[in-house]
This record gives sequence, C-alpha cells and structure tokens, in this order.
Amino acid sequence: MKTLDLLPPPETMYRALVNRDSSFEGIFYVGVRTTGIFCRPTCTAKKPARENADFFATPDDALESGYRPCLRCHPLDSTGRPPKLIERLRTEVERAPGGRVTDKELAAMAIDPSTARRQFKRHGEAPTVAKGRAPLFAERIDTPLGAMIAVADDRGLRLLEFIDRRATERELSILRKRLRTNVVPGEHRYLTATHQQLADYFSAKSLEFDIPLAPVGSEFQLRAWKILQSIPVGETRSYSWMAKRLGDENARRAVGRANGTNMICIIIPCHRVIRADGTLCGYGGGLWRKKWLLDHERRRKESGR
Repeated sequence: MKTLDLLPPPETMYRALVNRDSSFEGIFYVGVRTTGIFCRPTCTAKKPARENADFFATPDDALESGYRPCLRCHPLDSTGRPPKLIERLRTEVERAPGGRVTDKELAAMAIDPSTARRQFKRHGEAPTVAKGRAPLFAERIDTPLGAMIAVADDRGLRLLEFIDRRATERELSILRKRLRTNVVPGEHRYLTATHQQLADYFSAKSLEFDIPLAPVGSEFQLRAWKILQSIPVGETRSYSWMAKRLGDENARRAVGRANGTNMICIIIPCHRVIRADGTLCGYGGGLWRKKWLLDHERRRKESGR
C-alpha cells in the first residue's frame, strides 16, 4: 500500500489543520508552499491558505518534496508520546472483552472509526508481535549546534543525529525494521553516558568518547565507519585516503555514500573527511556544522599543545 493511500480527503485534512485537531497527529503532515516548511497538523504557526497547502503521509515524503521541518512543532521528532486518541483507544481495547472495540462502540465514544483505524496503522503494533522484544531507547539531547536524538540498547549506541537532519526519520525507520523492534522514549546507561560525554565534548573538557557503539549497516559500511574512528581528533583525511584504506583507490564515491549513511555522527567522525584540496563537502548535518566541529577540535588540540 502506498503511503498516500493512508491519507484522509484533502478537505478533511485542511479542516483538521485549521482546527489543530490532535486526533490527526501522525496521520498527515502539511507543507506550506509560501515558506517551504512542513508541519504537524497541530502546529501553532499561522495556517496557510488552502491553495498553498500540500499534504503528506510521512515526514520523508515532505522532505523528498523539498520541504524543511518546522522549528516550532518539530515534525521529525518521533520520540514523543503517541497521540491522545491512541492512548485512549489502547485503554478501551484493554478494557474490552476479547480485546476488541467495534465501530458501533467507537461511534458511541464520538470517535470516527476510519480515523481510529488510520491512527492504529501509524502507531499501533500487535502485542503478539512486540512481546518479548527489547526496545530501543531514545533521548533528546540539546547541544550548541542544535537538538540531537540518541538511540541505544544493551548492545551500545545505535544512532546519534541532529533532529533537523533530513535523513533522521528514515534512519529511525531503518533501525526499527532491521532490528525488528520499536524506538521508545526512555533512560539507558549508554544514553546517560552519551549525554555526559557530548557535554564534555562541546565544552572542550574532553574530545574523546568511549561509549560502546553498535551501528547497523552493511559489511562495507561498517568497515568504512571503523576507519573513520581511526582519524585523530583535530585532523582530517580525504576520501581518497579512505578508499585506499578500504583497498580500492577508485571507491571514493562509495566512501562518500558510506559516510553519508553514518548514523552516529560526531562519535564516528565523518566530519573529519574533506576533499583532497582541503575544501569541505558532503555533511548531512550541514557544512556550517562540519566547519564548527573541525574548528572546535583544532582549537582544542592547539590549546592542548
């Protein structure tokens, strides 16, 4: 089923947008043509005219159409609580005999059955499927370069990304699918360590990390990311250098793709890879962040001398 097939009629979505209807949270996202921003349906920003509103089933769809995430409602932040409607429905299902609520019973609760089904398709998972799986725990971490999301389990840190990065939502989906589990807000010892060591990094107290890492990727990607970790703090290397270390001098493009799919930024330092002529390129978090990180590390290294 295509993601567009999950969308309600456009006029229904626009009405929900104008009314900031929380029951449509997670059902659709709206792109505003005049600003190039996309939002949640409950965003408090001024609502666009109908002709300036594009509707999307997922944040990825909006990003692929060229829209940027809203800094007010944070549509890429997937670590929050599920919509209130879902919490209410889960409670009713647990109470119901046989764990089933009929359309008639939903209507009696003033809940539209079609809306309920769409919400569950987005946010629900059968208990028999989820039972027995250890979840991935996620935490938001604020940094001088913007909010980040960290994800970990008992194997180690799985993801560390800037929340406003276009690929973040897709990477969370990759983790959920490949590890066959859910990402939930929660505490974990590796998240606590990540929070503390990032604070030390940005304050220049220490630029080293010793958190167990458990990246998810192909054999080639894992090799490339291991090589990234060998680049000393305050130094840079070229894509050609990485390609040679991987045993193929012509693999520069493959190296670039592997760096671009690194889900644990800063700690696996893909920002330390630059062009052979010394210019900056290819950083998903934005070249301004790449420059900041390199300058920060160089200053710390020079002051250490």
